[in-house]
Amino acid sequence: MARLKKMTFKAFREHQGKLTPINDRQPFSVMLNPEDLSINSIINFKPSKRKFLTFESRPSPTIKFPPLIFDVTGAIPQEEWPKNCSTIKDMVDRLKKVVYDPDGESHQPPVVKIFWGTFSFSVRTTKLDIKYTLFNLNGCPLRAEITLEVQFFYQENLHKASGFFRRRTLNTKLEEAQHQP
Repeated sequence: MARLKKMTFKAFREHQGKLTPINDRQPFSVMLNPEDLSINSIINFKPSKRKFLTFESRPSPTIKFPPLIFDVTGAIPQEEWPKNCSTIKDMVDRLKKVVYDPDGESHQPPVVKIFWGTFSFSVRTTKLDIKYTLFNLNGCPLRAEITLEVQFFYQENLHKASGFFRRRTLNTKLEEAQHQP
């Protein structure tokens, strides 16, 4: 019987176009997979002197995730919780370390590889919102919703029709397969 594949985030350091795993940042798997995700592609135009629009740029697409739910009320069995996390603070800190916090060596936020089912994205986090929605009597959070927005890291790999990667090289596919959790 197939086991549920959880969305997993893994941090990488970029140096001269090459990605290497950041060893002190363990991959982070979500408690509950999101129900959907949106990939947004835009094309920028500018007015020309002849009063019509001309192509200006095509920025990397962005992915908007619905809220990722973290819950320690007992509604989600503990075996489904992220590894080595027993509190909402642990979960939020671990996720932030993988997708948001700057790397001490490169002094910039990591490139994040997201693995989920047949999807594999190399991205940079552009927005991270944390909303605490339930607390115990001592004021400790019992539930949080994390909203992420990310931007594709490799702009040249965009798929013409769908916004997914297009011209991936065999080397990139092999490299990503080696780094899957």
